[in-house]
Amino acid sequence: KLVRESKAMGNVFFGIVGGEPFMHPKLFELLEAHPDCYFQIFTNGQPITDEVAAELARLGNATPLISVEGDTVESDARRGRTDVYNKTLAGIEAALRHKLLVGVASSVCATNYDQLVREEWVDKLIDLGVHYCWFHTYRAVGPDAAPELALTPEQIDWVVDAYTRGVVADEQMAALAMAILLNGMN
Repeated sequence: KLVRESKAMGNVFFGIVGGEPFMHPKLFELLEAHPDCYFQIFTNGQPITDEVAAELARLGNATPLISVEGDTVESDARRGRTDVYNKTLAGIEAALRHKLLVGVASSVCATNYDQLVREEWVDKLIDLGVHYCWFHTYRAVGPDAAPELALTPEQIDWVVDAYTRGVVADEQMAALAMAILLNGMN
């Protein structure tokens, strides 16, 4: 109903978030019912198998934006499970094998900012075949908020300084600049 009503008002771009959208038993029915819309699916990537990626490619109107929080240690710590990074990479690789447009979203926080806010990180994503990346700063909101993960003023200064020294790619800084400003930096 929401998609039909939104289409009547001219909207054809939808972001689907979760939990984990691929866990919904009717996700593919929704996508198939609206071939005139584009759906960006925010996912941890782990449910994307070759079968899932093939179905997304067949439908042609949805692409995954896959959360990656850092390397193996950081991803496991942030998600509270083991082998998260490798399972996520397997999902990225399956999506790329089926020629999907694949994005990676990373939540920059106190424990990973010096790992993700680097040109090497973007280069790694490019080497994997990822088409675009989003960076957003962690915001301590919701019932399970973790204020200790929010960037400190000193860490925000590090990000800005890293950019001026050329450590942070222009593309990354553009994505982070608005988030930093929204966090109260002037």
